[in-house]
Amino acid sequence: MTESPSTDCPQPSGVTLGLAAVWVAGFFVVFSSFTLLNNPEYSRRAIWSELPGYCFDLLIPSSEPLTIDGRTIETGWSQLPQRFDLLGCAGWILAGAWGLGHLCLRGLRVALPARCAERTTFALAGGLSLVSLLTLGGGLLGIFSQTGFGLLYFAAITAELTLRLRERNTFGQRTSGAHRYPYWQAALMLVMAIFSAAMLLGAMLPSFDFDVNEYHLQGPKEWFLGGRIAFLPHNAYTSFPFLTEMLSLSAMNVRGDWFRGALAGKTLLMAFAPLTALALFCLGRRWFSDTVGWLAAAVYLTTPWVYRVSIIAYTEGALLCFLSVSLLAFDVARERATARHWLLVGFFAGSAMACKYPGLISVVIPIGVAACVGWRRSSRARSNADAAAAPRVGRFFLAAALGLSLSIGPWLLKNFVETGNPVYPLAWTIFGGRDWDAELNQKWRDAHSSKSFSLGELRASLVEVVAKSDYQSPLLFAFAPLAILFSRRRALIGWMWAYIFWLFGTYWLLTHRLDRFWLPIVPVGALLAAVGLAGTGRQLWHWFAGGAFALAATFNLVIVTSAIAGLNQYLADLDALAKIPGVLPSDVAFLNRSIPPDGNVLLVGQANVLYVECDFVYNTVFDRSIFEELCARRKPGVDPPDWELLPADEIRRNFRERGITHVAVNWNEIVRYRTTYRYTDFALPHRFDELVAQGVLSPPARMTLAALAEYDAGRREEIERRLPTRIESIRGQAVFAAHEIYEVAR
Repeated sequence: MTESPSTDCPQPSGVTLGLAAVWVAGFFVVFSSFTLLNNPEYSRRAIWSELPGYCFDLLIPSSEPLTIDGRTIETGWSQLPQRFDLLGCAGWILAGAWGLGHLCLRGLRVALPARCAERTTFALAGGLSLVSLLTLGGGLLGIFSQTGFGLLYFAAITAELTLRLRERNTFGQRTSGAHRYPYWQAALMLVMAIFSAAMLLGAMLPSFDFDVNEYHLQGPKEWFLGGRIAFLPHNAYTSFPFLTEMLSLSAMNVRGDWFRGALAGKTLLMAFAPLTALALFCLGRRWFSDTVGWLAAAVYLTTPWVYRVSIIAYTEGALLCFLSVSLLAFDVARERATARHWLLVGFFAGSAMACKYPGLISVVIPIGVAACVGWRRSSRARSNADAAAAPRVGRFFLAAALGLSLSIGPWLLKNFVETGNPVYPLAWTIFGGRDWDAELNQKWRDAHSSKSFSLGELRASLVEVVAKSDYQSPLLFAFAPLAILFSRRRALIGWMWAYIFWLFGTYWLLTHRLDRFWLPIVPVGALLAAVGLAGTGRQLWHWFAGGAFALAATFNLVIVTSAIAGLNQYLADLDALAKIPGVLPSDVAFLNRSIPPDGNVLLVGQANVLYVECDFVYNTVFDRSIFEELCARRKPGVDPPDWELLPADEIRRNFRERGITHVAVNWNEIVRYRTTYRYTDFALPHRFDELVAQGVLSPPARMTLAALAEYDAGRREEIERRLPTRIESIRGQAVFAAHEIYEVAR
């Protein structure tokens, strides 16, 4: 990194630089000492020791077919054409978003050059948010047209390209020599391209994550097949703000198929990672220097967490993007001081909340506080010289509020119309809500909040965030603390650290501490780490920092391309991969093989339903149990285990009215829920035994047996206490009937 030091960069002494190098080396040693939390079979020391072998396998991958669970799966470059339609569909929507975003910026007359990174960032981020809102509107109106969606994007692309061509013809084409990048920038671009390629290939693979298969993609699938967006009383998650899920739904409509469309949607969501890197590049360049901008983008893209959320249809990738773009819009708005720029700030902050409710805490509130502090200081400075300062601040506030309303408002209005609660299923004690009650609300609150706040747990959470998380990068907190040494913008560095403490504090105090909830720290940490990596004008530090970056990037590449980060058969047959264990649950695989075309299955316990091919009825753990509603005689003041079954004829009638022909019970999931989120205590083995005895259900057609010793102590205790009749002994080994499937007697 040979860029000359900027005037912003102080010159620490050699002793200070030596201590900084010792800190970085020590952090790398501590970071490498941990065994991975979610993959305890891997230790970082072992990965380091086998790094050459891993790298060799990456450079020369095997072309032999995969054999998984006895199934042979073709793999290799010959399978690449399977992905062309996914790339085309995702690329078409992304291009449409680009066109829509640029047209809106033109309409707003945003004062940014026509060809600049900031404008491109705003156009793409804003366009993707607009595509989501347009899909929501079309879905609510029942307008799901493959041709209509395709033509909309075509019109946006054509209009923007036409305007650009006209501008070029009017003003002439500027010519300049080819831009030459310093060697270190070219090296960073190569590294970022490698990680982006891995993300792209990983995003096109079938979904294997439970939450994704339960609601991130299952909700859009149900709406696509139903022809409209409607309230789903059996899946409370689908009432969340669904910005990213609307992009998946749009891909299903453009592709005309839910499965291929879901894969195209995952591919489209992956684009948020390089877009976030572009936003961080702009921020680093504006706040510090070009070097910091390049490094911030590279640190972000090489962080394994970014890869992880990019290959899974999670919302976090988009949330981190809109956080970064909101910061960039905020900085531009402070500089330009016009209402239209503040409207963008509000729109992007609201888009973060439209990804998931915690965006209110991680983006909207911090941006709002920063804006208020800035406006107050500005008004005080101009109070005597500028009498119009207060009205101008008022216009800025109204513009930001309007932008916020445009992006998150439609989601709140949808929920209010459907349920009477704008933030359903949250805040039930304030707003109430359709199909929700005190018991469900308490279950939700218990599952999504922390109850213990000891110093030991605080220390454990800090260690996890800083160094122990499976997908953390050693670069973030090895170099971020050094930012205060290498920049004269100490106040800005202080505010950035305050933001990180806010993000960690709200994660620890207000959530159930699921690791994904602290990820907003990553883009802010990447900026600080980039300042530390950029260092000073001393060549020795540049060599040291460059070596540390190269080591960390190599280690991170091994993490992201291994099974640690998820499905990694990048060039395997997609249809075959969707049927392997780990992607397709075993009970779902049996249903797909066994249920006749006219069958309709009531799923008890199972909510991982994306790949169920027959008709089915289900509910998530936080919704009312459909099995309970169809079969239980509820008695006030009596606990569910003591409720009686309804009369057999009434249960038969209930099944017949819902068209249910089979009942599939997943005791594995029920046990898991009872040791975590809770599950209805009415669903016990003797209920099904009684239904068989009464002739409502036929005896189980199939049972999956699992060794009891394979379960952890908590789940084994639950099985032995509540489900002893489902334990058998085979050849002296205790086994558990994990799945049962019954046919409804005719």
